[in-house]
Amino acid sequence: MKGFSATPGYPKEAQERDYHLQAEQGKVEKIAQDYEPSLIFNSAPGALDGLPVVNEQKFVLGGNGRTMATMLVYGEGSEVPKDYLRRHAQEFGLKRADIDAFAEPMVVRTIRTGGDDAKTLASWSRRLNASLSQQLDKVRIAVSRARFVDAGVLRELEAMESDESLSEFLASERSLPFVKALQSSGVIDSRSAKL
Repeated sequence: MKGFSATPGYPKEAQERDYHLQAEQGKVEKIAQDYEPSLIFNSAPGALDGLPVVNEQKFVLGGNGRTMATMLVYGEGSEVPKDYLRRHAQEFGLKRADIDAFAEPMVVRTIRTGGDDAKTLASWSRRLNASLSQQLDKVRIAVSRARFVDAGVLRELEAMESDESLSEFLASERSLPFVKALQSSGVIDSRSAKL
């Protein structure tokens, strides 16, 4: 993979995300950095997880980030995806020899989109990038994440001065250990920390 350049022939309008943006590239790089093949090569029924979804022309309509991350991992010379697929080939109706036939194998789900014009592909991309499950509202998400606050996080919060607002504290460099503690405890991820 050559950076995040556009794939020749891929209709730009079919892509939900702009991978020229550093934030979107960062998401892909994070997947590659923490690459866990079992999160990609599995039989999850939804398009938000598991195998990427492509049309008959092999345009990725759901799972571009996972696909690009796998390409980055292969680009670094890693055999992790291929080794995983060798061990789990039967789960996909394949044999080890099928996997070995490719230098950089990738398993995908193929769908018929009923057309390959940009509008149809964009519609499918939107559908495949929307969760079918009910999302938590902001309050429920905050409550869920607050469960991960531990004594280490609270110790780092003690660096906040008594007459200082939380906003002022977070704007200061003194808050960096607190933010790192929030990250390591799972309250926030690296993307949230940058906000």
